[in-house]
Amino acid sequence: MKAMNKILNYLAYFTIVLLFLVVQIFFIDADVTNLDEFSVEIITCIAIAYASVAYLVFAKKYLYLFDALFVLLFPCYYLFSYVFSVYLGFSPFSTSLATANEVLFICTSAWFISVFILFLRPKGVSVQRYFSAFARFQSLAHRSNMSFVFAFPIAMAVSLFFFSSVASLSFAQLLTSSRLELISQVGEQGWYLKYLIIAYAWVLCVYAMEFGPRKLLLKAYLLIPLVLYAISLILVGSRRELLFIIAFFGFYYYVKCQGVIQVRFVIIFACAVLALVSLGVVRAQGDDQIQLYINAFGEFLFPISTLYYFVENGVKGVGVGESYIQVFLNFVPKNIYPDKPLSLAVQFAELVAPPGAQFIMGYAFTPVTEAYVNFGKWAIGVLPLTVLLISYLSEFIARRYVFIPIILGAQALNFQRGEFSSFLFEVIMLCVCFYFFMLLSRCRFR
Repeated sequence: MKAMNKILNYLAYFTIVLLFLVVQIFFIDADVTNLDEFSVEIITCIAIAYASVAYLVFAKKYLYLFDALFVLLFPCYYLFSYVFSVYLGFSPFSTSLATANEVLFICTSAWFISVFILFLRPKGVSVQRYFSAFARFQSLAHRSNMSFVFAFPIAMAVSLFFFSSVASLSFAQLLTSSRLELISQVGEQGWYLKYLIIAYAWVLCVYAMEFGPRKLLLKAYLLIPLVLYAISLILVGSRRELLFIIAFFGFYYYVKCQGVIQVRFVIIFACAVLALVSLGVVRAQGDDQIQLYINAFGEFLFPISTLYYFVENGVKGVGVGESYIQVFLNFVPKNIYPDKPLSLAVQFAELVAPPGAQFIMGYAFTPVTEAYVNFGKWAIGVLPLTVLLISYLSEFIARRYVFIPIILGAQALNFQRGEFSSFLFEVIMLCVCFYFFMLLSRCRFR
């Protein structure tokens, strides 16, 4: 075992050296205005480096680390958008080749630094210690007599609230209206209640995993709130909240299996993701093949478009960190503080919306865009340090509260498409709701 760990460490250091060699090519030899000279070689190098990093993350059982998830997911976002922009000619905003190459440069540089930090930094909780702590939770859970007497009515009330909002839509509206129009017609009242129903789904996951799916099926009525909520989301074409629920199941199973990846788990998880992708294709209108790709993979295309816009228009380093402290204002209701500053995402949506637009499309304001707007090209260092801070704190807390890394894992995609303040707000709300339901269900967790 020690010999294998040494081999993995040497492989990690070799990968890091390889990455920094690529960085040198990136900085010195590449011509960012020449597509043939720049993009093909760089994308090939990134793909090779990504494969090496992915292998190391899974081999070293690092998937419970937030920054490990970041280095696995981040390239999917900026490489997808780059390929669509340069090779397929699709970009939400009109951008030049030089802009696309500069975005690729910023994102890849930040990714390289994140990889370097991941493999060389001390961990807040080691792999063995974390899995041991989770095993202790399992032994406590098995001695619990979980009850949903109080949790079920709360979840049922919340699910009925969402279902009644969608039920007010006519069949014709569901068939002809776009997702944006449907959401606008339903309204955003009570949006914060979604954290309760998501947390309820997570507690049911704990129950099924620890006491067996059969016991949950014997109490099938507990699933009614989830079915109603899922129908509400599917009717308006929303996939985000469903992904949170599925991701929690996946990370819980991964930790339960002590980091061992099983083939059946990969197959089930892949089918769930494909189902969500198919939902995007079916719900949105699209006649040609490119539009179908956009509908399916819009999650990876639109968030990073905000960075394209600001690079193209030369906007950078104007916030000086203001947006990072807005997390405290997110907990203050608008009726108490009506002049509360708008989030960067809302400001951007209003900036690019056509004059007199009835419905304004929201844009996910990615962490790399937020860092760029606040600190300019220093973003390549600010973003990895932000990810490091979140990861290390979650690992430290996980010594006593083992579900924190799992909850962050379920929110990993959300981090890729949201501001720091919004992400932190959602994580805090979900943690509070989850542990609230755990207490209500009398499940011992520490």
